[in-house]
Amino acid sequence: MYTLKILSMLMFLLAGRPVLTHTVWQNERKEFVADAGNMTVTTTLEFLSATKVVMRYKSVMPSHPAMYVNPDGSIDTIEGWTSDWESNGTYKCRRGKIIITFDDESTMELLYQKVLYNAGVIVGEKYGEKIVFEKQE
Repeated sequence: MYTLKILSMLMFLLAGRPVLTHTVWQNERKEFVADAGNMTVTTTLEFLSATKVVMRYKSVMPSHPAMYVNPDGSIDTIEGWTSDWESNGTYKCRRGKIIITFDDESTMELLYQKVLYNAGVIVGEKYGEKIVFEKQE
């Protein structure tokens, strides 16, 4: 009797916990840059083990016309560019919250949300805007 009760409670507790080890989650968004257009920003979370995580951040700005007109009436094109960096850290997952502490001691708090017929999504916030990470295959 008690064994069944304990097992059902244990199954309930484990069911809400996402399996993050050896998974990659990605968010891609467009950010408006005044006078230049849209920059694509890709943030990737790679959960390397049960505690280690690396966040990769890549931004791509396409070529765009300059804000000035040359004396001959032509308009120059500003070359596009790419920038990327990564940050290592550790994470803990409790009650659907994923708390990442990076090597520079900054933290990021995310929520794991189950989605029907899906691996779920990881949701965070940046600059007051909701960002959604989807699992990559």
